[in-house]
Amino acid sequence: MRVYMDCTVLRIDTNARNRTARKMYASLGFREADIVPTVFNGIPGVDLVLLEKKTGQDRRAN
Repeated sequence: MRVYMDCTVLRIDTNARNRTARKMYASLGFREADIVPTVFNGIPGVDLVLLEKKTGQDRRAN
């Protein structure tokens, strides 16, 4: 059975205060798409950095 993997962009997030993670993701080719305020696990005032990375061409898996 052939499965087509049509994921062209990976999207993740991290806490804006987590500078170590932000630097690591940048070194892996992720770009910071946006920063959004949120309530995380009941904690208000948490800013999340939304990160994206293009995967390149569509991949095929057998």
